[in-house]
Amino acid sequence: MLLLTLFLAAITPQVLADIYQKTFATGVYAISYEQENSKCEFTMDDLEVDLQVKCELILENHSGDDIELFVEFIGLYSKRDDSMIKLLNNDAPYKIKLQKHQKNYVEINTTIQSSNLEYSMEGGGMSGMNIIIKSDGLERTL
Repeated sequence: MLLLTLFLAAITPQVLADIYQKTFATGVYAISYEQENSKCEFTMDDLEVDLQVKCELILENHSGDDIELFVEFIGLYSKRDDSMIKLLNNDAPYKIKLQKHQKNYVEINTTIQSSNLEYSMEGGGMSGMNIIIKSDGLERTL
């Protein structure tokens, strides 16, 4: 009985949060983010002048309303703790519109001039980025 109680106490908050998000939440609180399936790729153009950045995020709007969001990338501990995060935020915040009750595969593209880079870079990638979403004066870290 004690083990069952401990198990229920551990999973109940997450289950209640999921139910709230999928039924009653609005705005930024109705958005879920598949962090583990989201990624960014960095590639240098053929002339080696610009670094092309392409990010693919998976966001789901659980509310019954279309939502316009602004997305910004953050490091594990703060907004500016990683030079790659600084590159991702080159043109941030990025404006995104999500349709009601829909899972969206969102693509964010930006270009960085190689002369603006702190160090030489030909390409690379990252996945599982942390983001901040903002809408109607509300902010949420995912």
